[in-house]
Amino acid sequence: MEKNKNKFIYFIIVLIFLIISIGVYISIFFKSVDRNSYLELVSGKGLLNEKVLEIGKREKLSKDDVIETKTKDSLAVIEWGDGSITRLGGNTKVEIENEYVSKNGNDINIFFRLFSGKTWSNVISYMGEDSYFKQSFGDTEAAVRGTVFSVDLDRDYLQVESHKVDLTSEKYGKVEVTENKQLKLSDFSFISLEDFIKFFKDKVFFEINQKMDKEYLMKLALDLQKNLDRLIAATSRKIDDLTGAEREKLYAELMSQYQQINFATSSVSEELFNLKISLKEKLIKLTPDSQKSSLLDTLSYDLKDIFNTKNFGSFEGITNILKENEKFIDSEKMQEYFNIFNIKSEIGATIDKTIDIFKSEVINNPNYKEFFNSVSNSINNSINDQKNMFRRFVDWIRDLF
Repeated sequence: MEKNKNKFIYFIIVLIFLIISIGVYISIFFKSVDRNSYLELVSGKGLLNEKVLEIGKREKLSKDDVIETKTKDSLAVIEWGDGSITRLGGNTKVEIENEYVSKNGNDINIFFRLFSGKTWSNVISYMGEDSYFKQSFGDTEAAVRGTVFSVDLDRDYLQVESHKVDLTSEKYGKVEVTENKQLKLSDFSFISLEDFIKFFKDKVFFEINQKMDKEYLMKLALDLQKNLDRLIAATSRKIDDLTGAEREKLYAELMSQYQQINFATSSVSEELFNLKISLKEKLIKLTPDSQKSSLLDTLSYDLKDIFNTKNFGSFEGITNILKENEKFIDSEKMQEYFNIFNIKSEIGATIDKTIDIFKSEVINNPNYKEFFNSVSNSINNSINDQKNMFRRFVDWIRDLF
């Protein structure tokens, strides 16, 4: 009897230990994938519902929360569960309509209303078919997919810093505002850049947000550098012989990895940018045909980034992805993007400029002349390869459009 009692006590102790261990594991795991949204007051004064905010203290957000900044110099930051950012300027009031982000980061439903003041949003995630990031003001709703944009109700404008915003208004219908364009909210007329700078733009708010965006993206990049092995492994996954169910499972897994790196531009980190393109190629292959165009559209922004930074490491890879998926590309939409970003004219200028700089600063430099004479054939071949790569892309664009 005593022996059975001891066994029972031992069993209870082991069971308690297992429950505690599992609880600790779950706690640690879910902490690493916290998908809640948080608010932080950076300066000035503010309220979360009726609660007075403390500078530097993060507050968890929920649906129907109302946030107000109460002074002209106030600044508050919402970090959404997917890592996207919305900053509230002075004397601003917003209400959270939805802030859902799934644990794997693939499903995103973010929606908030702006009642007064101004906001700046940097949306860093890829929005799939069932995901959205929306902001409303008055009778207008703004829907975005991976965009940096600002709305200022006091100065009466919406400005798109990168990518594009789709507006839907009860009075004015649907309007698309593309990169580096400004819209007057009171009548939905576009504002010239000259007039925007002279009469509308809040220069201080812009400069603060551009600085904070740069710092935030660099922080994300540094955090990702610690987990490069996982990302590299994701890009090397084999997909050719998978069943339908296996492809769906792998797609969800890779998309979760991709969401962590979607923000990466060539200017932030060329290594992360190249990994992003490799992951995107895998995802496009795994995506059902009916949904491929959404991911393919994003490559136009990647091309723009390449030409802006002149880092061409992924250029041929992007070209090959586009060629392999020609039948899924909306040529009119892609042509529109290329015109907006001036990509086609950039190509020719980039070829000439890159080769001229290389020749003048390297090949014709007296200090290197002796060395380069011995490898001149290799250099000329490299130049020709680069030039031919650009020309093949130009020919493909011409055929496509």
